[in-house]
Amino acid sequence: MALETQATELRAELAALKSEVELLKNERDVARMLNEYVYVHDEAFSPVSRKSEESDRQFEDFFTEDGVCDAFGLHTTKHGKAEWVRGVLSSQGNIIGMQMVTSNVLIDILSDGITADARTSAVTTIAGEGQAIRDHHRAAGYYSYRLKKLQGQWKIAHLKWHGLGL
Repeated sequence: MALETQATELRAELAALKSEVELLKNERDVARMLNEYVYVHDEAFSPVSRKSEESDRQFEDFFTEDGVCDAFGLHTTKHGKAEWVRGVLSSQGNIIGMQMVTSNVLIDILSDGITADARTSAVTTIAGEGQAIRDHHRAAGYYSYRLKKLQGQWKIAHLKWHGLGL
């Protein structure tokens, strides 16, 4: 009887470990996707006048088909999102470069295993043509995300910017 009890306990422990490993893998995959998103964002819109179908597609592929971007305006579909972002940025003048730096990443995988909430602190520097470094526009705040795992890939279903007013 002791061996049966021990085997039952080991099976339960193994199941718990598998569950924990799956959670950690999902958290890692979400963190990596968010880092890649920031990298592609900077590449796609630096300079803002550069248009590349490949860069636009890469950027838009981070979103679900009905993905919402609520940052400096609202866009509610995946398609056309890159052109919309380019339009928002163009209103700031001839942007020749930008860099978004994110940190303090918090990720919560929900119990269904295919939905996650995340938050990243962000500071973005936007350089306009002919501007001195001291005149570059800077925005600070944080992004909140709702993410969905579709066909094994994490996608942004909702992104919201919470600016600090700097």
